[in-house]
Amino acid sequence: MLEFAIVAPVLLALLLGIVEYARFFFLYHMLLTAVREGARLGAVTPMGTAAERTAATGLITSTVRDRMVDPGAASAPVLITLPSGSGPMQTVRVAVRGYPFTALVPGLTPPQLPEVRAEFRYELQ
Repeated sequence: MLEFAIVAPVLLALLLGIVEYARFFFLYHMLLTAVREGARLGAVTPMGTAAERTAATGLITSTVRDRMVDPGAASAPVLITLPSGSGPMQTVRVAVRGYPFTALVPGLTPPQLPEVRAEFRYELQ
């Protein structure tokens, strides 16, 4: 019993740490997938006029927000850079910065995920 009392808190702390970091990396991966999907959608959406660019921005933002795991994370801004002008190498960039992370065990993980970015080449010239 004495040995278990000594080892149990260490094993419990190790187990909680593993679970917490697994949740952190799961949310990071899901956010990365959402950003990639938004950038991919922007790469194939027509943006010839100002109205189309505004519609594309709204569509990309809603796509990224729909694919976020935590719907309460609407405070995280979705940053979109659309192609400007005409050229052979135009890109669509989508990033999310400041996505909050609520830890089950306080103090083990950072309060928010790092910035997640994706970039795709714009296909419609």
